[in-house]
Amino acid sequence: MRRVSAFVFLVTAFTFGVAPIASAHTTLLSSVPAVDSELTQVPTTVELEFGEELIALGKGTKVSVIAPSGKDISIGVPTVMKAHVSQPLSVDSTPGVYSVKFRVVAADGHVLEDTYAFTVTAGQSATPATAPIMKPTMPGSSEEELAEGSGEEEGSNLLIRVGAFLVIGLLAGGLRVGFSQLKRRKGRDS
Repeated sequence: MRRVSAFVFLVTAFTFGVAPIASAHTTLLSSVPAVDSELTQVPTTVELEFGEELIALGKGTKVSVIAPSGKDISIGVPTVMKAHVSQPLSVDSTPGVYSVKFRVVAADGHVLEDTYAFTVTAGQSATPATAPIMKPTMPGSSEEELAEGSGEEEGSNLLIRVGAFLVIGLLAGGLRVGFSQLKRRKGRDS
């Protein structure tokens, strides 16, 4: 009976101990320039703030800012400090829509890739970004969809759930076999 109790304890501890870790993923909380903002000048940096600490991996963190001309105006590599990423930009005086593409790796190993845009209404030389930090919103996306992250995350969550389901199914089957053997032994001993 001790083996069965220990087994049930381990299954319960594994099931409830691992589940919260597997579902904790980061999201973009704010950005400067803000999502869909309109600026009169091109900023000198893009600042991104995430919901959890990031891992500063060589090529794991990437931020590209694409000008209306199609040129990447990012300079060097982004700086990662805890949950904050800063990417310097080169001078570009082209008015129009700029795309910010980013890829970061959270402390839990989850990769978040996404894109947002901002608009420069008057072509002027770069100056420091002074726009307030705002919560990002994407056209056609609800806040729940933003919190869920990208499709890549959904695929990894599905894999984790299927694996957990299989493990629990195998453990339940093992418990059933163990209990039936225990009943047979008790029946023989009587």
